[in-house]
Amino acid sequence: MAVELPWALVPERWNEGLGTEAAVAAVETARRLGLSEVVALTLRTNTASRRVMDKAGLRLMDEIEHAGLPHLLYRLKLDAPEAP
Repeated sequence: MAVELPWALVPERWNEGLGTEAAVAAVETARRLGLSEVVALTLRTNTASRRVMDKAGLRLMDEIEHAGLPHLLYRLKLDAPEAP
């Protein structure tokens, strides 16, 4: 089973590492829950979200249409639990 990792931060809190912290925590939680993969979507122009996805271990897989707009699809397979 896969789950999407969405996040949004108010502009006043951008560039504090909070998005990355939340994404990494979500990946760790998904792994503990036994999910097989996580995905995330963003617009091509959203470089901040793309950096968060990269830092959380997700990799660019494809460009898809979502909500009538072109989005980038990132994915991370969670084949095995990470060692603590």
